[in-house]
Amino acid sequence: MTETEDISRGLSGAIREAMKARGMSQRDLASASGMSLSGVWRILDNDRVPSMTTVCRLARALRVDLVFDHDGVVTFRVPPDEGDQSGSSDKS
Repeated sequence: MTETEDISRGLSGAIREAMKARGMSQRDLASASGMSLSGVWRILDNDRVPSMTTVCRLARALRVDLVFDHDGVVTFRVPPDEGDQSGSSDKS
């Protein structure tokens, strides 16, 4: 497996996790990101490596933060909901 394939698989997994956390289907993500359903499917199926612009559009649609590790690999982080009362009230 090439480095590009590794990155693509990691990114598609992160997208799937964020979709699950947000309760979004592929159709929901396509609509929210302004992409075609087939475009979303191709990214999730590792048939297409998205551009950085597309990654940003997907992150915005999923309401997630982009996280770059020390190797420059991009993944998503689902921030806690602002209305989540289960955590501490300390905002530090």
